[in-house]
Amino acid sequence: MLDDSKEYNYAKYPIWGKIRKMSPALSWKHRRISQEVQMKFARYFELHACNVLYAPLDLVLPIASEKRNANVAKSDIRMLCDAAKLDDHSIVGATDLVVEILSPGNARYDLDTEFMLYQEAKVPEYGVVNSMERYVLTYAVLVDAYAGSKYFTEGKNAVSKYFEGFEVSVSKIFDNV
Repeated sequence: MLDDSKEYNYAKYPIWGKIRKMSPALSWKHRRISQEVQMKFARYFELHACNVLYAPLDLVLPIASEKRNANVAKSDIRMLCDAAKLDDHSIVGATDLVVEILSPGNARYDLDTEFMLYQEAKVPEYGVVNSMERYVLTYAVLVDAYAGSKYFTEGKNAVSKYFEGFEVSVSKIFDNV
């Protein structure tokens, strides 16, 4: 086991300098899928008064429940139509749409913990892109809880319930991954 108070060099260990507790870098597949979805949203929002914002940017959610000990999410992609919620380092308040790209290391957290945070904060729409099983699923707030869409699979277009006319080819999302 490495001692985090010592310095190490790359010749002996696959690190340089001090040990830092960090999440591993996203896979190239995760980044490629994220890029494809971001580009599609960017094209759509050129005609609308909303911003497409990508990680890393904190999303500070308005959680009323005292059972939560944290209200900061690190979603992959967010759409924000109220620029007043932006500060220099974060979005303060619920965004209009959040997209998470599931990978083997984050699927449980995104589907359980972040799902509950977004639902409680009343983020109107939550999109899930499953990179392992190659489908898209969207959730929209109905009263106080999310209702899920059918699975959008390759050969189909995933559509937004919140942003009229927005759709993306699921096959295109997974091209080249």
